[in-house]
Amino acid sequence: MPKAANPSKASKSPPGVPAAPVSRILSASRDPDARRAPAVSPAAARPEVRVAVLAFEGCMGSSVLAPMELFDVANALSEMIAPDAQAPRFSSRVVSADGRGVTTRLGVRFAGGSADPAGTDALLVPGIWHATARDLGSTVRGLAAQSEMLREHHQAGVLVGAICSGTALLAETGLLDGREATTSWWLGEMFRRRYPRVRLALDKMLTFDGKLWCAGAATAHLSLCLKLIEHHAGAEIAALVARWMLIDPNRDSQAPYAMIDLFSTSSDPVVSKAQSWIKAHLQQSIELADVAAEAAVSTRTLIRRFREATGQTPLSYIQRLRIERAKGLLSTTPLAVERVMDKSGYSDMSGFRKLFRDHTGLTPHEYRERFRVRGLPRDRAGK
Repeated sequence: MPKAANPSKASKSPPGVPAAPVSRILSASRDPDARRAPAVSPAAARPEVRVAVLAFEGCMGSSVLAPMELFDVANALSEMIAPDAQAPRFSSRVVSADGRGVTTRLGVRFAGGSADPAGTDALLVPGIWHATARDLGSTVRGLAAQSEMLREHHQAGVLVGAICSGTALLAETGLLDGREATTSWWLGEMFRRRYPRVRLALDKMLTFDGKLWCAGAATAHLSLCLKLIEHHAGAEIAALVARWMLIDPNRDSQAPYAMIDLFSTSSDPVVSKAQSWIKAHLQQSIELADVAAEAAVSTRTLIRRFREATGQTPLSYIQRLRIERAKGLLSTTPLAVERVMDKSGYSDMSGFRKLFRDHTGLTPHEYRERFRVRGLPRDRAGK
């Protein structure tokens, strides 16, 4: 069997960061005779997919380095299973708006390079650290040079992919206006208010609108990179990378992971007051007229203010909050599903199961099996 090429020579590692020893791991798992096999033909014959990762002060280092390592793994696996094939090889590098070095939020230093649209096939935007949505808005306003760089690359036909809160920087450019996009599930209200022309699909893990790709929260960047690998190198290589790196390739929704109860207080005082009252009465039957009365506005005004602030109606918010409570009970208690349903404000099991699946993509039992805190007794009474 031909010897696997060293992936560190196919894709550059960030300065100061050693290349991932993927090829050594692969070689160790193969026939020892492979070490004596003749070297493969030069990798230069393979087409190259040139990926740049845009780094800037305060960005999330994981979403800079992890994509580069996935592309490195893709190269190694491709060379291993089909060394003589013409599958593309990925090269990746860190760039910055001014070509200078940058420091991530945790102090990791990357020596930046200059960006060249003519020499780039895909440009990735990492996540941006933020304490609040308001902080994020202030940060992206200060990244004017990076915004212009994204516009230039897009106009040159380069695929631009934004990760997690980095989607706010892409939206700030105006390129997402009129297009479908996703973002971190906790940024939904901020996104709708700040970028109303974006067609936000918050439940989706990934969105693809032409050459503008967006990934949802945190590790959704892994899913985006798998899709980029699949796009250029094929489904087989992408599936192998997913298995090697223990990534679920079928994650298509953020909904099962969302915790809207933690981020559901609006900056609108009327809506905030209504939300607080709804949370306190969630297990009871809730009438919109009662919520409006508590907020001291008419039902029509409540619906309008709610939609403007959150992008949803009060009834939709109530359903989401109840499903959120059910998710918490399913994952942290051994309560039978019937008891979970009751404590979440529902009385009809078939309706509850349908709503739960509509919101999470899973049945209550499937959700419990995936997210149950280990050590809790299994639910035997209500699947």
